[in-house]
Amino acid sequence: MKNVHRILFTAYAAAALVLLAARLAQASTEETFSQTLQAQPGASVIIEKFSGDINIKGSSENKLSVVVVLEVNNGSDKLVKEFIDNSSLSLIQTSDGYQIVFETPMLSDDSSVPEAFVRNFKSLFKSGTWQISSSQKMEVRLPNKQNVTVHNSYGDISMEDVSGDISLHNSSGEIHVRDCSGNLQSQNSYATVEIESFDGPVSVHSSSGEVKMNNIGGDAEISNSYRSVTFQNIDGDCTVKSSSAEITGQDVTGNCDISTSYKKVSIARVTGDLIVQASSAAVSGEFIGGSATIESSYNPVEIDSVAGPLTIKSSSAKVYASRIGGETNIRTSYNPIVVQHVDGPLSIDGSSCSVEARDIRGDVFISATYNDITVDNVDGHLEVQGSSASVTAENITQSATIRSTYNPIALANIGGDVRVDGSSCSVKGEKLNGDVDISNTYKYVVLNDTRGSIKVHGSSSPIDVRVDELPHNAEIELVTTYKPVKLELPKKTDATLEAFGDKFDFMLERVQFDMSEKERAKITLGSGAARIFIKTGEKVTVSQR
Repeated sequence: MKNVHRILFTAYAAAALVLLAARLAQASTEETFSQTLQAQPGASVIIEKFSGDINIKGSSENKLSVVVVLEVNNGSDKLVKEFIDNSSLSLIQTSDGYQIVFETPMLSDDSSVPEAFVRNFKSLFKSGTWQISSSQKMEVRLPNKQNVTVHNSYGDISMEDVSGDISLHNSSGEIHVRDCSGNLQSQNSYATVEIESFDGPVSVHSSSGEVKMNNIGGDAEISNSYRSVTFQNIDGDCTVKSSSAEITGQDVTGNCDISTSYKKVSIARVTGDLIVQASSAAVSGEFIGGSATIESSYNPVEIDSVAGPLTIKSSSAKVYASRIGGETNIRTSYNPIVVQHVDGPLSIDGSSCSVEARDIRGDVFISATYNDITVDNVDGHLEVQGSSASVTAENITQSATIRSTYNPIALANIGGDVRVDGSSCSVKGEKLNGDVDISNTYKYVVLNDTRGSIKVHGSSSPIDVRVDELPHNAEIELVTTYKPVKLELPKKTDATLEAFGDKFDFMLERVQFDMSEKERAKITLGSGAARIFIKTGEKVTVSQR
């Protein structure tokens, strides 16, 4: 019995394949529909409910010409003829122009499902009358100055040399516009939109479609998802709102506002302001004529050549910024920050970040932890708030205020006052031109070539100070515990020195000694104008060059 069933099944299958081959072997039939009428520039042309490729081109003639090529497949000669006979092309005059209508027989009860899909599905799986399939293409020629509205599906729209208010709606099809002008609104899905040379504002909304724009003579607005956006030569503002799409743009004469996620953003040559909101996306921008504001996370941010202020708000992202023409504010975490050539104040908030700042013409504030902080060539004040971070700062024209823990602090060529709070930090300073105030523990303090008052309070910290110049009204106060203190003074020093220590080693000229008390020495150098106070439980060494 099983063998009989197998034989019957094989026979049915073979018959079905023969029938299918016969149907597919049938040649397709084409029919051309055309209409032409006189049309005036400035009118409106509407194409409604078409499903297929549409090509629209402007001309210098005052004519509206429409050609539709209908192709019919898979039906009997009688059915194909009946289908074609019941298809029609109409140009319907409206109050402000014309409506183009192309109609074919209704082949599916479900208008929400593509007709071609329904027909093919029925042809393969439904017994009875064979269902045919069809496709159509439309060619439209119209006056150059014309308003155009198109509603299409499952085909591509292309337009060239048309000027007016243009509205293109396409479902599951591409849109291509070239050498047009006026006002363009475009909406499609699942396919590419390409606008080349449009003189006027452009608005594109593309769901899951790639967008390309070039040479736009007005504002450009783009909304899409999941596919890339590319734009260049926008003579106006450019706004992109996207999701999970890579964005690349350049040469915008107005402002540029970008929003996306997860994919890279690259912007160059914007005359106005740049705003980028890109969650989990790498961001690069260069040659921005106004300000730049960047919000991102988890991927690098690289900004170069901004004429105005720069703000970067990021998380877990490496940041590089160079040649900034205004106030710069940067926040990120866990990755390096490099900033150089800033013409304005700089503020950095970098949790667990290494920081490198060079060539800053303005005040600098840095808050960072657990990694190296390097600052060089600041024309302004410097303030560093670090934790477990090494700090190196040199060539600061005004004051430097440094706080950190557990790692070395090194300062050189500071033009103003120096304030250091360094718990468990070694401190080295060289060429310090203002007053110095240092507090630290457990590590050495070494100062060379100072030119102002000096205050060092250490705990278990060796202190070694070499004074290059001591003003008459200056004060030196060196206090520590359990460690020696060394002080080297200029050859001509006018000061009163009081020292407390376990041992004393004085190599001084023009002095008056008072050693009447144990572990205390009082010395007058010259006129005694400046005040020097030293206290430790170890050896005190004071000398003159």
